[in-house]
Amino acid sequence: MKNLKKIIVAASLCAAIGATAIAGTLAYFTDTDEATNVFTAGDLDIDLIEPDWSDTNGEGILPGDTVAKNPKVTNLGNVPAYLQMTLTVPKFVYENSDLNGVGSDKILFEINNRWTEVGTAELSADGTEYTLTYRYTDGAGNYYAAGAGETEALFNQVQFLGTLTNDDMDAIYGSEGAENFTFDLKAYAIQAENVTGDTDAIDALFVANF
Repeated sequence: MKNLKKIIVAASLCAAIGATAIAGTLAYFTDTDEATNVFTAGDLDIDLIEPDWSDTNGEGILPGDTVAKNPKVTNLGNVPAYLQMTLTVPKFVYENSDLNGVGSDKILFEINNRWTEVGTAELSADGTEYTLTYRYTDGAGNYYAAGAGETEALFNQVQFLGTLTNDDMDAIYGSEGAENFTFDLKAYAIQAENVTGDTDAIDALFVANF
């Protein structure tokens, strides 16, 4: 009986020593890595250009003159954009040109079909000028996401037809003896990505942001 105990004890010691030896040789495979996430902002940058316009184009306007003027938007960035442009003209010009949607035999702009009027023209508080808003479209009235490069021109020229009288010209200038009148243009852009393509919703975004 004593010998059996010795054998059991000896066996237990051997097992313990063996376990210790195995534990001493174990090594776990390990590794580590890291990632740094770099975010760069998209670049939305537009420019309103008129390649055919120079200051001399607007000098000494007479009935029968055709003035080269082609406002368009250039997207200089890397973000496609929905675009609008506003045109502000003297009251007489709006009421006696094709801008009013009726047609005219006095002044013609001939708005490009890629630009569609938004809403109706707004008369200024002092009653001297109208502002019209246009959206850049696919040609069917739906907003077009303009990528890098130039849009079609809003119009390419302004024709002051020979039917204009001296009184008409005074009305364009605002008063007899006035030296100049202006057509004012502004361009606006909103990113197209992550924005609903619904026309009314985009119109509302322009109203809310500008």
